[in-house]
Amino acid sequence: MKAGLQAPDRELKARKVFDHHGVEEWIHCGADPGAVLAAMRASAVEPVRMVCYGLDRSCAGVAGSWLAGPGCRPAVHAWGVKGARLHPLGHDGATVGAWYEVAGARRLHLGGIESRLAAAPPAQAEDVFSTLDEILGGQGFAARDLVRTWFHLDGILGWYDDFNRVRTGFFQRRGMLGGRLPASTGVGVAHLGSGALAVDALALSVPEGCGLGVTQLASSWQGCATAYGSSFSRAMLVESPSLRHLTVSGTAAIDPQGRTLHVGDQAAQIEDTLEGVGSLLEKAGFGWGDVARAVVYTPGGGGACGALHRLAALGLDPALCAVCGADVCRGDLLFELEVEAAG
Repeated sequence: MKAGLQAPDRELKARKVFDHHGVEEWIHCGADPGAVLAAMRASAVEPVRMVCYGLDRSCAGVAGSWLAGPGCRPAVHAWGVKGARLHPLGHDGATVGAWYEVAGARRLHLGGIESRLAAAPPAQAEDVFSTLDEILGGQGFAARDLVRTWFHLDGILGWYDDFNRVRTGFFQRRGMLGGRLPASTGVGVAHLGSGALAVDALALSVPEGCGLGVTQLASSWQGCATAYGSSFSRAMLVESPSLRHLTVSGTAAIDPQGRTLHVGDQAAQIEDTLEGVGSLLEKAGFGWGDVARAVVYTPGGGGACGALHRLAALGLDPALCAVCGADVCRGDLLFELEVEAAG
């Protein structure tokens, strides 16, 4: 653990986010990776992927990202499965994910994918998307099966436009523009790898008749991100007869034309973002009390306490929320929020 960072005493929390034919997926939230993994295994939940914030130790055999930007508070979000056989995946000597099958559908988690190229960030991004495509294809998935992506970009403010160009080109070559795109987060944060970016992803292959549905949700608060050059959806909803799971993209104070709102006023940006995320929760039939995990992103962690108080007042359990000191995709954006909800 980094000097000066102490994992706070915080109760471990777990929420079920997937339930189909006796197979369950859970998200566990805590402050110490070892304690979180022990709690999962004690409940017969096999870890699939984890993200650690403000911590500098990894857990061998579990895919994920370790984010260490200034202002990251020690926290762990871990995904795990119960009732299904896991098929771990390796790439370049590292564990990068696992998949499992249920009722003919297959669900794949990937984490910590990086480029091994000693090249400029845009070239590394091209390489990472190529690697992502290779891993997906090698397991019988396709880019169209992506439900959620997370991009952790080192120095994002210097090359986000280039990143967007690479991402849009990747989806365009696969005929996905104008159709279903994954929900996504792209923030500027240091990670413990050596590359310019680290990528996590969730994919779901859904054959006809398996009882699962995947729907892309538009936002009534904001316009489509593709209108201003970013290729992702505002949210994705996975539905089964037993449980519904919503994953909301990283959301900031941006108007329908893609312009930054409330420049220089973080408090106003927080309120606008909460309205936008809240409208997506409501559209999918959820409230703040249904949130299974959340991440607050602010430059250097500034203003996070105020945001956490507002979220608690709305009904979100603070123990489920991580704080990540990160640059948002523009220098004038001072707050971003992502959430997952289930019920």
